[in-house]
Amino acid sequence: MAPLLPEFKRLYPGICIELVATSGFLNLNKREADMAILLEKPNKGLLVTQKLTDYSLYLYTHQSLVETSKPKTLQELSQFNLVSYVPDLVYAPQLKFIEETALAQLSPLRSTSINAQYQMLINGAGVGILPIFIAEANEGLVRLLDNNIHIKRTFWLATHKETHSQARFQAFTKWLLEKVEASRARFVG
Repeated sequence: MAPLLPEFKRLYPGICIELVATSGFLNLNKREADMAILLEKPNKGLLVTQKLTDYSLYLYTHQSLVETSKPKTLQELSQFNLVSYVPDLVYAPQLKFIEETALAQLSPLRSTSINAQYQMLINGAGVGILPIFIAEANEGLVRLLDNNIHIKRTFWLATHKETHSQARFQAFTKWLLEKVEASRARFVG
């Protein structure tokens, strides 16, 4: 979202935007944030939620690691490190996707940050599962075994009921939904 925010600010210069990227949840009910994009739909509190978009995750590696031979089976991945999350520090069940695959036997290289994982992968650290909108923005990453490893998740947009109808939130929500719709192909593949 960060690259898109300058456009919103040009359209609405009077609206203050503070982008907080956190690996935990800010409590909208306690007004720790005005609006949130979440991995899980909140099921309690005074919130208005709506589906923002589905997104796909696939297995990727750097092209330099597969120049001579691209793995065609899960067994052929045994030579690779697995770049993934630190299991005990995963803050949302939606990020526990290694358990949904047969990759757990690979030698791990872990981080709590998706950005750190991305940096490891573009520098040839091994294989890892990334959202399509992150991985395919870099031409150096190659998708592997997409018939075997394809995970779908959803982003949810949430605001507090008391602020949801305010003009600034309505303007941002409308703009964000338009941006997501215009680039839907970047999220699902």
